[in-house]
Amino acid sequence: MRASAPSYERAAGRRVSLQDSYRDISRLLQLAYPGEDSKFTQCKGNDSFIASLNDSSLVYEILKRDPPSLQEAANYARGQERETN
Repeated sequence: MRASAPSYERAAGRRVSLQDSYRDISRLLQLAYPGEDSKFTQCKGNDSFIASLNDSSLVYEILKRDPPSLQEAANYARGQERETN
């Protein structure tokens, strides 16, 4: 059996990939703060992405790196996912 990829669970309990999580959070940020790409929105994106993960060791590794953007946090998480699979 293959190891499961890090993911998050939506309120309905459905598991979602890291890429889908990143896309959903990016889309919601754009809807909530149209045209804005500030430290505030990046911080909100990072916090939301990290909170969505169900892998505490991955969360710890991302927090240690202190990525400046949602994209960098997601890229790091996907890199870790590839290394573990």
